[in-house]
Amino acid sequence: MNNQMIYLIHFNGKGRIIEMQPTDTSEIYGQIQARFAKTAGGSENDYADMIRLYDDQIEYGVYYDWGLAGCHGAWFTLIAFPNTTKEQIKDAKTKIRRDRDVVSMTVLRIKKMI
Repeated sequence: MNNQMIYLIHFNGKGRIIEMQPTDTSEIYGQIQARFAKTAGGSENDYADMIRLYDDQIEYGVYYDWGLAGCHGAWFTLIAFPNTTKEQIKDAKTKIRRDRDVVSMTVLRIKKMI
């Protein structure tokens, strides 16, 4: 059984897919976030954001993240990698809106994988 967790780490339009272990501590996460932010052009005080990627959170080839936004539904963030097409984003938005109670939806655009 593979216990690795797959994440998109991103900062300033730049991203990278990384694997983390369930045993990794918050200190390790913080070090990775600080190092990546600096690599992506940030200062020593910046931290990159990390989004866990799940195989069952993909529509039309587009990964998405989501969470409860209250009793009316959920928020969704679609992740557009450099090779993601506008049509894929449009189709993913349509499917998610049709299948789920959407309160808000945004698109995170990763311009360059580093």
